[in-house]
Amino acid sequence: MNMEYSEKYLHLGESVDPDANVICKYKIITDMDIRLAAAAVATEQSTGTWTGISTLNDEIFKRYHGRVIDIQGNVATIAYPEDDFSLDIGGVPQILSVIAGNLFGLEGLKGVRLEDVEFPRGMLRAFKGPKFGIPGLRKALKRPDKPLVGTIVKPKIGLPPRDMADFVYEAGMGGLTNSPRTGGVGAYGRCVHVRFRRGPGAGRGLLHQAPYPCPPHHARRHYPQ
Repeated sequence: MNMEYSEKYLHLGESVDPDANVICKYKIITDMDIRLAAAAVATEQSTGTWTGISTLNDEIFKRYHGRVIDIQGNVATIAYPEDDFSLDIGGVPQILSVIAGNLFGLEGLKGVRLEDVEFPRGMLRAFKGPKFGIPGLRKALKRPDKPLVGTIVKPKIGLPPRDMADFVYEAGMGGLTNSPRTGGVGAYGRCVHVRFRRGPGAGRGLLHQAPYPCPPHHARRHYPQ
């Protein structure tokens, strides 16, 4: 693997501001020099790629490049500047594309795993975490002690709302408590909540968590209920 900028991404022993960088630890399996392998990850996930880039100037590099700040055995620590992330537009998917993106396809790495990540306080304030958490789910489901059981309904797109509702209801009768939905919203519309009103399951509930990949104001307009 010929990484033209690889040595520039090595900042071993340097300290970085934890409030201005996303700091990741990667376990890397490779026959390459671990320093070169770590530099390849930092390169691919920030300002470079497997070959030289004519549009990369010193100003861009200095501001945005990932820095390999530590290597212990086969674990490399890489710091990505906070400026590499666009929370208001890209959100969590864009964060993941930086810290866990193309690196998994790098030729020369037999294996790589994101072991840990530390976020700056400013980024953490932008994502407050689950609104209700496990205690809130237990309260809503009136299930203080028994396990919470979830499954994902497939196909993830195209299933009519009635078929979705029937499947979730039957699964709920069998003990399902959480039914997350992945992928595209498709045609399933407002099938977002199920409550048992009659029959053997009367009185207990099941939460169907629907994804809204669009901005909140679009979700409210299309799915007002």
